[in-house]
Amino acid sequence: MAPVDPVAVAAVLFTFSRTESGRAAIAVRADDPAPHSITRRFYGKFTEHLGANVYLGAWAQLVPNPGCEGPSVWGNPWGSADESITRVTRETQKCWGVSGFDAAISAKAGCGFWWVPVGEDGKYGLDAGINGLSQRMWAPPGKTAGIETPVFVPVHRCREIEISMWGKAQGGAKLSVGLTPPRHGAKQFAQGRLSAGPEWRKLTARLKVPAIRAKRGEPLFLSIVATGGGTAWVDQVMAFPADHMDGWDPDVIRYYRDAKVSLIRFPGGNFVSGYRWKDGVGPADYRPVKPNPAWEGVEWNHVGTDEWLRFSEPMICVNAGDGTPEEAAEWVRHCRGKVKLWEAGNELYGNWQIGWTDAKGNAERYSAFAKAMRKADPGIRLIACGDTPEWNAGLVKGNGKEVESISVHWLPLHALPRDADPAKVAPDLLAEASHAGERLLWPRGKPMKDAGLVPALALDELQILNRLNSTMLEALFYSAVFNEAARSGLVELLTHSALINHGGGLVKRDGIVAPQPAHWALWLYSTQPGVRPVPVSVAGPGFDGAGKFLSRAEASCLDALALLGRDGKSLTLIVTNRDTAKAIEADLDVGSFRESGTAEVARLAPDNLMSGADINDPDKDEPRTGKVKVRDGRVAMSFPPHSITRLVFKK
Repeated sequence: MAPVDPVAVAAVLFTFSRTESGRAAIAVRADDPAPHSITRRFYGKFTEHLGANVYLGAWAQLVPNPGCEGPSVWGNPWGSADESITRVTRETQKCWGVSGFDAAISAKAGCGFWWVPVGEDGKYGLDAGINGLSQRMWAPPGKTAGIETPVFVPVHRCREIEISMWGKAQGGAKLSVGLTPPRHGAKQFAQGRLSAGPEWRKLTARLKVPAIRAKRGEPLFLSIVATGGGTAWVDQVMAFPADHMDGWDPDVIRYYRDAKVSLIRFPGGNFVSGYRWKDGVGPADYRPVKPNPAWEGVEWNHVGTDEWLRFSEPMICVNAGDGTPEEAAEWVRHCRGKVKLWEAGNELYGNWQIGWTDAKGNAERYSAFAKAMRKADPGIRLIACGDTPEWNAGLVKGNGKEVESISVHWLPLHALPRDADPAKVAPDLLAEASHAGERLLWPRGKPMKDAGLVPALALDELQILNRLNSTMLEALFYSAVFNEAARSGLVELLTHSALINHGGGLVKRDGIVAPQPAHWALWLYSTQPGVRPVPVSVAGPGFDGAGKFLSRAEASCLDALALLGRDGKSLTLIVTNRDTAKAIEADLDVGSFRESGTAEVARLAPDNLMSGADINDPDKDEPRTGKVKVRDGRVAMSFPPHSITRLVFKK
């Protein structure tokens, strides 16, 4: 990567002349490519064990509390047992739409959270299981005891689920598992017998949902029933749709493979600073169940290193919070050369981070981690935890050429008032984003250049940190920063936040996966052939960030990035209209690159700026494709408000 000043590069790769005319002119100089290229690592995503990002999100397992755990796990950091009960009740009613569900019922009855008793004859309790707690069910002779929990079976694509659990039964109890309508105590309509004995054993069943019994997006209850009297115990109750892909949700896999996502940064995020990677390897049934160290809820450890390695090319951020260099080195050895990108800690500058430190402490910590990790595998590329220019200068001063790359996180507007008007927020945000090269990237890369190193930055967390990240505004923000990063020659990778259920990507509700506009923006960029920036000039209308939410800045309404294909036979032009109210007419000129014929067009143009995912119409914002005529190297086009348009010209 060339050691260049992005301020100077921007003067060549993107120039803007503000005019009063409502019509714009865009000119591309394909014969003057930049000295640097962008790689496939620009098309990454960041994920973290947070909320339903992994469990009940990308991971296909359906049961919300497979370990039958009680308040002892959820009580931290949710607060007291009573506070946990209130929270679980609210989350269940909100996420599953199961009215009348009350976690206080399960706690009072002796059931694990998200499980409620079936019938009125049984007695329940939580005992030691094969891993953590297990659910005990007792019924008098001739009576029934059971538990049930809400699940969303993705019947729109698969009507069979694979059930597994550990169980044992004594005193004549016989176990069965089944599905019922979402009414407490309803009769099972799909049932499987389980051959439980007096000792713990693995039990399995396969259930099929009849078409007349469940509709797309409707919850069901998964119930486990003990009949005939006696006592039964169950633990590690898991239910996967039969079409799961190594445990992952097939719809999530499909969307990300279609978008050619190249890289996944995991497992955090704040989560990693309290994470023990060894908890997430080995047989899933025996991995320890713990409170999530950074966020609300439970870490089941069902998804660990090996599962993520099967999902995508990985970039692993190690625990440099309360972890040790030796622990990180063992993690490197565990991966046996399958992982080449590593990161030494997450946001260690912040007091919200477990094990946070100052600049001197970070430099010393990086030295110890780098030495241990490179000894385990000399072929890895290690990203240091970066922050301000001063922080990065201390890192470089203390480690010199051992610093290969420095992380950059940009999560603006985290303190945005909830009543802020998005139409007024947009100009401030997008004007600031259009200057990311000079204001964000170059100051953080300059300490490396000053030390005689080749500057390299890993932009590995990027997202508007509020509700607007689920809208088209996140897509416009992503486009602006991507363009600045591509032009800069400093950025070696970009992992946009987040994978699913945390804005900026996909959502999964009621068992249905749907893309947000930012996912389609990623698709527009990642599925085009261009790699090498070439100069673009824009003359046309501009706008000003007022400085109310971010600093003042001027920007072009039309942003444009041009990329030459690796073989020089294709030219991609991506034009983003950042005017949220008006379409802009423009004349495009690609010169002699394509004098006549057609260009391929794909356009993301939702009806409104606040457009988001819709599980009833998941692909409503999917980019529309077509062709446009080229005459004498020119194209006349209209760019709708808040839109991203991709044109590909081929020789």
